[in-house]
Amino acid sequence: MNWHLHIDDRISDLLQHPDFAGFARLLLPGGSVTVDPDMRLRDVGSLMPYHSRVHPPEVAAALNRLIDDTRSGHVLFHDIYTAAEKRRDPSLEATGLFFLRGRPGAPFALVAPGGGFSYVATLHEGLPYALQINRRSYNAFVLVYRVDQGGTPATRDLAAALSHVVR
Repeated sequence: MNWHLHIDDRISDLLQHPDFAGFARLLLPGGSVTVDPDMRLRDVGSLMPYHSRVHPPEVAAALNRLIDDTRSGHVLFHDIYTAAEKRRDPSLEATGLFFLRGRPGAPFALVAPGGGFSYVATLHEGLPYALQINRRSYNAFVLVYRVDQGGTPATRDLAAALSHVVR
């Protein structure tokens, strides 16, 4: 299962992809969004009802960049909370940062994809935007934050993510 993803692949292919082990579910919108594992990546836009013009080839290109980075030995996903914090508050398990490595020492951008605090559009507003930023040699992070709890937890996740990046 060491292949690039294509728009005709299924969500289950993404979820089971070995390069996404341990965090694949965080690539999907989360929250109360129901995901059919048999859905094709070409239809991923239907998982993000507040978004339009989702371009499946861009989604696949961003996912494949993550696969390439992982295969090159780069750490792709970063926890923003410690294991102890996650034990105290299990909702923190649904958080983290995806990192597209740019030029060492270059500025960074932190992308917080939308979704009306009911889901996170990582596959639409997160990774494709970060990929475009990264193509200019900048470091790009995509935040996966808590949803279905309003803006306060998401804002706390953003603060934790910025602290993590600066550290």
